[in-house]
Amino acid sequence: MTYGRGLADCADVLVSRTPSLPAGARSRVGHLLAGHPGCLAAAVAEPGGGCWVGVRRGAGGVIYARPETGEFADHAAPLMVASLVHAWVAAGRAPDALRSVAPAGA
Repeated sequence: MTYGRGLADCADVLVSRTPSLPAGARSRVGHLLAGHPGCLAAAVAEPGGGCWVGVRRGAGGVIYARPETGEFADHAAPLMVASLVHAWVAAGRAPDALRSVAPAGA
């Protein structure tokens, strides 16, 4: 299903459907945030697993992050990671205070 650019302009979280190599993924995250001023968090998958995520700072800057390496990070869906980062920031927590994205132990 295609929604068009109108809904993307209103999105709080955007995720690219096209995986990119690490440097390209980070750059694509920056382009997504720059092109959609209302977007708080964006993510781009890397081929073979992992992703880059960017979240806006108050002064218009962007903080970039990647989930830690390991089995979970290699298979973490970019949409899930971007959604988690968005929820963290929307709850009033500082984006650079989020140090790890990994499942909780049993």
